Amino acid sequence: MLNVDERNISFYIDSFHRLKRAKMKGMKAPHKPLLLLAIMKLIEDGVITDNRVELSDALIRQFNQLWKEYVDDGCRQENVMLCEDLQLDISRKYPFKCSIENPFFYMQFEPFWELIKSDSYVKRTNYSQKGLRRCFLYARIDQQLFELMQDVNSRDILRNVLLEVLDQ
Repeated sequence: MLNVDERNISFYIDSFHRLKRAKMKGMKAPHKPLLLLAIMKLIEDGVITDNRVELSDALIRQFNQLWKEYVDDGCRQENVMLCEDLQLDISRKYPFKCSIENPFFYMQFEPFWELIKSDSYVKRTNYSQKGLRRCFLYARIDQQLFELMQDVNSRDILRNVLLEVLDQ
């Protein structure tokens, strides 16, 4: 494995392509790519100013907005025309819910994300937003990844990779 100081954009592109994502009904969960896109947007907007990522209201809002933009719209299915004047409403059940808790927690198993425990840390496998905030001070992403996300050209490359991953 590369030393953190030796990592470059290729390492993160590869890591994004290899994100460990839950699978249900033959679909991969969109949560981790959306969380990373939300973080990038907040870095771009100057809301996140260092490599510490707090489970803030701003991050949750941005994640929910991206979910609505990329997932909700993609889950709507048109009515199916059976024959003239007869339509069948087929609602496809999307297996994932919009929640930031699991990707924020499970991203710790990716090579660029570390959860920083608080004094109130309690080991669990499932956390609510309140539980995450109580047990973890923040997540820390690699400094190199943070710097790449600050750079306009690198950010565009990483964003495009995440959008590609989202479509898989």
